[in-house]
Amino acid sequence: MTDEIQPIASQNFGFNSIGNSVANADKLESIGSSYALSSILLSAVELNVFDCLVDGAKTCDRIAAEIQVAPDALKRLTIALTAMGLLQCDSEGKYQNTSVATTFLTEKSPQSMTSSLLFHKRCYDLFGNLTAVIKSGKQQFAKSAPVDNYYSELAKQPEEYFIFLEAMNRSSVGIGTALATSVDFSKIDRVIDLGAGGGQISIELAQAVPHLTLTMVDLPIACDFLQRRIDDLSLEHQLECIQGSILNDLSQQLELADAVILSGILADWGATEGVQILHHARNLLKPGGLLLVSETLFDETKTGLMQPAILSLCMLLAMQGDNFTPSEIASILDRSGFVDVRFCFKQETGVRDLIIAQKPL
Repeated sequence: MTDEIQPIASQNFGFNSIGNSVANADKLESIGSSYALSSILLSAVELNVFDCLVDGAKTCDRIAAEIQVAPDALKRLTIALTAMGLLQCDSEGKYQNTSVATTFLTEKSPQSMTSSLLFHKRCYDLFGNLTAVIKSGKQQFAKSAPVDNYYSELAKQPEEYFIFLEAMNRSSVGIGTALATSVDFSKIDRVIDLGAGGGQISIELAQAVPHLTLTMVDLPIACDFLQRRIDDLSLEHQLECIQGSILNDLSQQLELADAVILSGILADWGATEGVQILHHARNLLKPGGLLLVSETLFDETKTGLMQPAILSLCMLLAMQGDNFTPSEIASILDRSGFVDVRFCFKQETGVRDLIIAQKPL
C-alpha cells in the first residue's frame, strides 16, 4: 500500500454517494440488482486483475496463469469488466486497464481505492447475514458464530487487520486537517490519540501543526503498522505509538495530555464500554484539556441521513454500538464529566462531524 493517501470523492466507504431517498421503482430496481456490479468489481480487485495488467496488455490465458484462476471463468469476468469500462480489449484479444482502473484500482497508485474496496468485500459478506442478525439481534463477524469483540477477532488475522487499517485511513482522510482548522492548538503541545487505527488523523495533525507531539495508542498489531508509517514519513520527532487498549486505564502509563482524540471509537461500543472509554480519556487529560471526538452523527429525528443509518447497521452486524444524534452524544459527554460541548458538523468540516468538549479546570 502507498504511504500518501490522496482524498477522493468516496470518503466514508462511499456511503456519501448514496441519496437519502429510494422512493421510486427505478431506484429500487437499481439498488436491488447492484449486488452483481459490486461482486464483479470487488472480485476483480480481490483477484488482483488490475495489478496484473500494470506492466502491459495480456491475454486472458496469461492473466489467469499469473493470478492462478480458471481461464474460462476469468474470460467471463474480463468481458464484464470491459462492459463496465474498466478494461479494454484489443484486436489480438489482449486486455489492458483503462485510465480509471489504473488510477483507482491498482495498489501502488497514489489514488488507489483498493484497500477500501477490499474492506467493502468483507462488509459485503457481512451484510449477507443481515436478515439473521435482525432476527437474533446478535452481532456476527463474517460467517462465524457471534463474537464479543470485532477488533480482537480481527487481530487474529493480520492480513485482514491491515486491510482494515488501510481502509480506516482512507475513510479518515481530511479529519486531522479539519481538526487543525477547527481547534485552537496554539496552547496545546501534547495529544493522545486513543484507538489510533492506521494513524491517518494523527499524521495529518502532526503535519498541519508542527509543534505538536502525539502519542497513538492501539493494539500491538496496529502499532506495528503505525511504526512503519511513522518511519516512512520521517515523523519520529512528533509521533510515537504505544501498545494499549482503550478499555484500560492508561493514566499510570502515559503522561497527561492537553488533548485526547477519539475518532470513530464511541459508536463502535456499547453504552457500558463507551462510558468506560470516556472515563479513561478524561483521566488522561490535564485539567482544562480538550476531548476531540470524530463520529458520523444522525440528525435529531434519525430520519434524514442515509450514511449514519448504514453505519448503524454495520454496528449491529459486527460491533456493539450505534451511531448517535447530537443530543445523545452531548448527554453521554455530560454524564462523563465533560463540559462546554460544541459541534463542528460535516457541512462545516467536509468530513465527519467533530465534537469538542473540555475536562473541567
